[in-house]
Amino acid sequence: MDNQKNSPSKKLFSVPIYFRSKEEHRKYFEEKWQKYLEDHARIQKQLYGEITDKDKLHWNKEFKHTYFHFWKYAEIIGYVEFRKKENALYAFVIMAETDKFAPIINKKTFRIADEFPPFKIRLEGILNDQIIKDIYATLEKVKNCSPRYQKYYIDKSEIDNFVHLIDFHKI
Repeated sequence: MDNQKNSPSKKLFSVPIYFRSKEEHRKYFEEKWQKYLEDHARIQKQLYGEITDKDKLHWNKEFKHTYFHFWKYAEIIGYVEFRKKENALYAFVIMAETDKFAPIINKKTFRIADEFPPFKIRLEGILNDQIIKDIYATLEKVKNCSPRYQKYYIDKSEIDNFVHLIDFHKI
């Protein structure tokens, strides 16, 4: 029995947790761009009286260089890591070590989050389709486990592409 407790687990995949969804990210930067454009246009009109297409192009380039950052990977604040050990899948929530999450966290270090209970999906006697449903249910439990984490976005787009290809009993 001790041998089972000490047997290694095998990492299968991780599902990223983002500060906000891709759509929220896009909307945020569009609003920021509009304010930036309005501010620059107001100043340009006061100083020079007219705004040219060249001015707008320059502002766009300056804005993207100064403010815009890519959503994918940049806004990750954590992961739900799925591991297999013996006849079960375990999900661990790994979050950035910070008191306050932000779109960009410099020098991210991650740790297993204490705020979440252990998540376990039994494999024995369960059909593969049910295991997949349990994986998605676990992701929902993670999202709803703590009020602090409900506003963040769990990106299931990658897992949607491959999870149905896995036979969890043969791994």
